[in-house]
Amino acid sequence: MLLFIALALVVPLIGALFVKLQTPQIEQAAFNNLQAIAQLKATQIENWLNERSGDANILASETGLAAKINSQLQGKANPQTTQEIVSRFQSLIDFYAVNSVLLIDNHGHLALSLGKHLDMPPATQNLVSLSISTKQVQRSQLFRDESGNVHIDWVVPIVIHERQINRL
Repeated sequence: MLLFIALALVVPLIGALFVKLQTPQIEQAAFNNLQAIAQLKATQIENWLNERSGDANILASETGLAAKINSQLQGKANPQTTQEIVSRFQSLIDFYAVNSVLLIDNHGHLALSLGKHLDMPPATQNLVSLSISTKQVQRSQLFRDESGNVHIDWVVPIVIHERQINRL
């Protein structure tokens, strides 16, 4: 009878020993998988941010757009020029899944807006000032709006140079 009880206890004991020995290896494998996934996601986010930064720099370097925006801000734009600016901004919303595009003058005043969010959070206002002074694309940190949606703002300076003004 004692032999039967000993044999009956051997099977659960072997099972418990197996679990005890395998658990660290399984945990390490799961950790390694999660670490690889996290690295992949971080790389994807970094690539996405770099792409958006490149898109912003391309937008900033469009001299034709800069000249049209300059005439719009000076109040010299005809309706066709205004429509071309609006169309360009609408294409940003349509093709890049941008929520809003705001045209801000050098003094921080809203000149034109399209999209869902037509006001600037205080942090974005600070980015506008920084972008105007540095003439470089600026990007906000991720933030939540009042409704809890996560956003990231890009501020793209559209700089018009003297030689462009002379061509107008």
